[in-house]
Amino acid sequence: MTSSKSYDGLTEKEKDNMLDLIFHRVPLEEFEIGGMHPIHFAKLKGKNTLLVKKVDTAACVMDYLFEKGILTQEDKDNIMLPNSTTEDQNRKLLDKLPRKGPKAFVQFRQGLMENPGCQWVVDELDNVSGLHDGISTHFLKNKYQCH
Repeated sequence: MTSSKSYDGLTEKEKDNMLDLIFHRVPLEEFEIGGMHPIHFAKLKGKNTLLVKKVDTAACVMDYLFEKGILTQEDKDNIMLPNSTTEDQNRKLLDKLPRKGPKAFVQFRQGLMENPGCQWVVDELDNVSGLHDGISTHFLKNKYQCH
């Protein structure tokens, strides 16, 4: 049986995994959203509107992520389709990132830092104050000692 995709790009299994983590039903080591740490995933979700609508996110980091091996040429081609809007491209990039492994967010953040026009976005990502469902990033940071 294959999982169906939900509105936010997660499969039902990935949603269940996230709930398991939040409610402490599995250890962190067993939790995966494509390998991305839940804090990093929460930061992307917490600033989704900003990253999709207010920044040319894909243009800021696409080449950097390709150079670092996070994105493939096929990924780039699928994201940067002719006639797609900047918002469409940003949305596709943000949908792919959580499944690109544990280093994807770190490289995404670094790519933004290295682009002078996008450095302010890093401050926004670093200041995400909480997760959906009322679970705070402060709680997860303390529990799992991550940043």
